[in-house]
Amino acid sequence: MTPHPIIVQPETRVTRAVVEMSRHKVRQLPVALPHDWGLELCGIVTCHDLLRSLPPEAAEAEDVPSEEIIVDAVADVMSREVLTVSPDDPLDRAASLLLERRVGALPVVQGPRLVGILSRGDLLGALVYLLRAQPFLPKISAKKSFIAAQERRSARGS
Repeated sequence: MTPHPIIVQPETRVTRAVVEMSRHKVRQLPVALPHDWGLELCGIVTCHDLLRSLPPEAAEAEDVPSEEIIVDAVADVMSREVLTVSPDDPLDRAASLLLERRVGALPVVQGPRLVGILSRGDLLGALVYLLRAQPFLPKISAKKSFIAAQERRSARGS
């Protein structure tokens, strides 16, 4: 998890969100409102959302002037129904959500408060850490037999 993620607010201009994504090398930004008690998650905006805000002819253009962007505010393109996890959720639950729902990151919330973001890159880092702790590392070609062995162990209850 990345604590204290880069955020944008609903009224942030789409062009500013693009700049923030580029500057911080991320593909999604939580949309949140600051309060005395912390950040309240309102939604999430992704690169895909921002691309949809461009005029159709922008696909062929090298540089799109900001005045040609169809929408103004992040609130106009963000996803309002956001999959989230809590800091106490098991890592496999988060990995399953990312995989099954085909999303790139999950905001981490504690009650109404945004406390971080968990990306596919974070999970890949956790996988590397866990694999390096193993006495042997399965080869890429052994994926099917490794999974089959795990399934046999689970079926036996061991």
